[in-house]
Amino acid sequence: MIQNRAQARTVDTVIVGGKIKQKTLHGEVGAGLETLKSQRQDFEKIPEKMQKLAELKRNTDITQKLYSELQTKLQETEVREAGQKNNLVVVVEPDMPKKAEGLKLFERILAAFVLGLVGAFGILVAWYFFVPTLRGKLDLNQFNLDCLGEIPRYRDSSFLPSRGRYPLVLDADPEGAEANAFKNLRFRFARILTGNNPDCGCQVAAFFSVNSGEGKTFTVANLALALSGIGQRVLLLDLDYLNPELDKYFSNFQKVDRDSDSENSIPTPFEHLKLGRNIELIRSIRTEHSFSDFLESAYFQRFMEGLKSKYDFILIDTPAIKGNFEAVVASRYSQLMVLVANHRTTFREDVWRTAQNMQEVYAGRVCAVLNCAYDEIRLRGA
Repeated sequence: MIQNRAQARTVDTVIVGGKIKQKTLHGEVGAGLETLKSQRQDFEKIPEKMQKLAELKRNTDITQKLYSELQTKLQETEVREAGQKNNLVVVVEPDMPKKAEGLKLFERILAAFVLGLVGAFGILVAWYFFVPTLRGKLDLNQFNLDCLGEIPRYRDSSFLPSRGRYPLVLDADPEGAEANAFKNLRFRFARILTGNNPDCGCQVAAFFSVNSGEGKTFTVANLALALSGIGQRVLLLDLDYLNPELDKYFSNFQKVDRDSDSENSIPTPFEHLKLGRNIELIRSIRTEHSFSDFLESAYFQRFMEGLKSKYDFILIDTPAIKGNFEAVVASRYSQLMVLVANHRTTFREDVWRTAQNMQEVYAGRVCAVLNCAYDEIRLRGA
């Protein structure tokens, strides 16, 4: 009995274990079925994903083809612009790039040269139209100034007035255009002062300018030489005590001793030089006293009256009128005032203002000489 009970318990235990294994197997079978079901669903989605992958690959191929075509077109355009007839085969040539670079360098140099010429021409045009300097005789006529003459530019640059060079054009080229210009100036100058009466006595003319370096001393020296060439006795009176340079135009000069006659003796601030060719020079030297006061003194008036009996023409060279008063004082002793202006360096407004001021204090005639001989302003006190 006891043995049968033990066997029955063992059978029950086996049966219970079998049931537990059965349940476990049922669970595993159910999980496997679920896994198969999920894998089946994923398998069913594979065709859809394969279709999308195929479309993506097709789009990629189209894009690559378009990119290749565009790159080829770009290379062909670059070759065509470089002047080549073929496409990329020409670019592969070893010597052609160097030749193309050399061409570009030459073109750049040529373009820079042309642009430089155009820029320089533009600057000249702007200077001509926007810088208010004198252009010609018409500008002088607008300011009620009769132009006695125009001194042309030197054809030979070796005779240009400059630092340390003081040319007399009638000596350099007596038949040249510049010499003829001074002969024409001499004729008009003498005609205005003497009219048709050559025996009218000594004539006095004072020359002035707006600034120094505009050719005033150059004009006075050459006009004096032109007047002496027709037998006129000429006295140059250099009142430019700040920068007396008239004697430098004449290489051979002789100092004259002071006269014993007190009425005609040379005053202390002056020095008497004989230049030859009927030309004499009385030049001023520096003085501690006011030079303009001395020029207005009765003593200097008597001195000027004594000089008129010895010469046919007295040409007075005065300092630049800007900042100086000597030109205004010299107008007291002159029958003619002559403004010397430079055609590129004298501003029209300065000429107008100077002419107005001179015409207010001077009752006589005011004329002008347009100097085109040189442009090197302020190289010296001409």
